[in-house]
Amino acid sequence: MRGAPSNTDGEGQGKSGSSSADESGVHKTVDEASNSLTSPFSGITAGSKSVWTLHGVNLLLALVIYGFGLGFLARVLQGRR
Repeated sequence: MRGAPSNTDGEGQGKSGSSSADESGVHKTVDEASNSLTSPFSGITAGSKSVWTLHGVNLLLALVIYGFGLGFLARVLQGRR
């Protein structure tokens, strides 16, 4: 929207961050699964202070590693038939 104030720093959202009381059970389960799947890559992004860099790099690494791994496993299992 043109002329609307841009708020990218998180101010004015009421609470800073998300509180665990506000999260639903499904959201909490998805967050726990995400954290457990991306935890092997957290050492690579440990020096970054940007939340977007942390989540973005962890997501890309997880997609590449698990994507190629599951694709390879599917091809190997397909070849055994």
